[in-house]
Amino acid sequence: MQFLIFALLACIFAIIIFNLVVYYKDLSKDKRKLGVKRIGTIPISVVLLIGITYILRGIINIDYTEVNRIEITDGNTGKDIEIIDKDNIKHIIESLNSVAFRKYKYSLFRMGYTFNTKIYDNNGKFRKNIVINSDEDIRYNSYSYRAITNRIDYEFILDLYKQQYEGYHQ
Repeated sequence: MQFLIFALLACIFAIIIFNLVVYYKDLSKDKRKLGVKRIGTIPISVVLLIGITYILRGIINIDYTEVNRIEITDGNTGKDIEIIDKDNIKHIIESLNSVAFRKYKYSLFRMGYTFNTKIYDNNGKFRKNIVINSDEDIRYNSYSYRAITNRIDYEFILDLYKQQYEGYHQ
């Protein structure tokens, strides 16, 4: 999917360049120099725009004291847990905050998940929805992200499920 998007963008870019070259071919020499400078800024702008979206970033950036509860649904079993214990909330939020992620895949139409995680603030208002698929992969806002620094404490979430549901296994 990502390759198709890249190929489509490359084709559009090539068509734009071709049209600009044909257009500037008919201009006088002085105006052509100005046109070449303008054409040169287009690829630089495109590269910068794409590059900015792939910069490392923290996804969560929430203070754990502002979180009232976390709801997690296991996509494999359909079982839910609600985490209201402040120590558990602190551990999960700090684990997520400590990880720097890099966007690596567009995932709007991707189905299935391991842990669908919903975070609510102290007023009970929904704050974020993050799909945790492993200790290094999450989905957020139609993109998949991969952990670059640190890892999510995935085992901690598994242990919470094991505490709540006897005989739980993934």
